[in-house]
Amino acid sequence: VKNHWLTPYQVLFINLCTQAAGALLLLGVTQEWQLFGIVFVVGVNLGPVSSYTRSIVVTMIPPGFQTNFLSFYELTQKGTAWIGPLVVGTMSSLLGREYFALVSIITILAELLIG
Repeated sequence: VKNHWLTPYQVLFINLCTQAAGALLLLGVTQEWQLFGIVFVVGVNLGPVSSYTRSIVVTMIPPGFQTNFLSFYELTQKGTAWIGPLVVGTMSSLLGREYFALVSIITILAELLIG
């Protein structure tokens, strides 16, 4: 019996679309309330990503290798969290504006959506 409305893949796809739309909308922000609205929507969508991606990974792990795969998953999830801020900060410093730094985020999200 299926009790879920959406599969983990559908939730992840919706989340990636929301993140990409939020990044694109940031380019047109002119007032502070617009920024808070976009950040709220994007932030609310960030929560489910971790649990849904973990559930996708768990379905692909061969029996008996759960510890190895999940420990590597945690390393790549938390251990590389510094790369995004480093890229955005470097681009902001080099180009002089934060808007241009968003191009890197949009590029990464577009690549994930395209596959």
